[in-house]
Amino acid sequence: MNPSAATAEELLALANERQSAGDAAAALAAYQRALPLLTREAQPHARARALFQMAQLARMEGDVAGAFACYDELLPLADDIGDRRAHGLGVAMRGQLVFLQGDKTAGLQAMIRGLAELRGCNAPEAEHSPATPASSAAACRAQSSSSASRWPPRMPS
Repeated sequence: MNPSAATAEELLALANERQSAGDAAAALAAYQRALPLLTREAQPHARARALFQMAQLARMEGDVAGAFACYDELLPLADDIGDRRAHGLGVAMRGQLVFLQGDKTAGLQAMIRGLAELRGCNAPEAEHSPATPASSAAACRAQSSSSASRWPPRMPS
């Protein structure tokens, strides 16, 4: 792959490869290069997944402001494309970051809202959810025009 002429798909593959290898910094850099190629209009679902992964990786790298920026772009995008699962994950994870930054009340409230959204579409991430993975993916797809089965993206290890 020629790094200067890489496609969004090649950069996403590189990001996944680097993330799987435990190289969060390189994965984040690849996602940052891919993001401008993943336009909100043409590839909103891929952009949402990249933003979520970037937020998680930024957290791992200690870039709190970067993580907030990614969550803050992800949330309205997930709402606009009707992806309840992505929105719920974003709200919960952003809430956790708020909590860890010291605003315990706002953080807990956001985590609870995110969990409620996840439970609302029977997402498997909702702890103690009675849904099976197959029925939860179907419920999320029924509430979303997106391919909810691709959420969440693989979490950094």
